[in-house]
Amino acid sequence: MINMIITTHELYDFYYLITVIRNEITDKNNIYILKKVTDLYKNGVEEIDDNRLRKLMISLNICDDKWSVLCYENRYSQESGLLKDKEKIEFLITNMNELENLLIQKKYDQAFDLADALHMYPEIVANNLKKFPKSYWKLIYNPYKKKWIK
Repeated sequence: MINMIITTHELYDFYYLITVIRNEITDKNNIYILKKVTDLYKNGVEEIDDNRLRKLMISLNICDDKWSVLCYENRYSQESGLLKDKEKIEFLITNMNELENLLIQKKYDQAFDLADALHMYPEIVANNLKKFPKSYWKLIYNPYKKKWIK
């Protein structure tokens, strides 16, 4: 069960993470990274930490150029917003888990499309903590579902 708070800085990090995965969908490290990330957030840690995802990436020791933003730059800010909406957090983590499963099955076309639909979600949530725009579902996520989920 997912029970936590995610900061807006973490949401922007999720955006970056999913974007990098989408851009190199067949990279063998993607499965490992997604597993570790979803495990971290499924555990339901209640602490607020702008750098939770970044600390995890450093601990994985996968800090080549494409991951450097998530490995070496810390975010400490009093201005970080907080996402407390369980449904939005569960949607993000559940779909990242689904992305991991698609990569395990080597369904790269579907995994790319899911990552493409999902990568914008954390940024949109971060920018719209109070009211999530319905256009995301209509224009981005539902077309993915229509194409792949029968």
